[in-house]
Amino acid sequence: VYESKKGFLAQADRLELPFTDTPYKLLSIFPERQAPPELRLLAATVARGSAVSVDIRSLPAGRVYFLELKNPSGVAQLTRHRVFDTAKVQGSLSIPFAYSDVTGRWQLTLQDVATGLAATASVEVQP
Repeated sequence: VYESKKGFLAQADRLELPFTDTPYKLLSIFPERQAPPELRLLAATVARGSAVSVDIRSLPAGRVYFLELKNPSGVAQLTRHRVFDTAKVQGSLSIPFAYSDVTGRWQLTLQDVATGLAATASVEVQP
């Protein structure tokens, strides 16, 4: 049993969950243990004004993922996040960087919405 945004909870026939922090929980059940998604960037370095491509070909079809981007200060870039279904989006995703973006190491996190499992990678943005 997995909880969205939290990950693996237990392998059990019965599960008791407290609902003190939220009025609902998104749970998913799989016959076997799931692996975190593979986050593959097609380049480790990009120039400002260009984009980094995220290869999503290895992700299972029909699953929903959340891709988060944080700047070198660790601030989430809300307008550049992506939520996508691999049944509808295939190949790669492009994450653009503006000419005015700060240089440094940016962090991308890919999370499987159903399992909460995630992988992180970074890209170096250069002038």
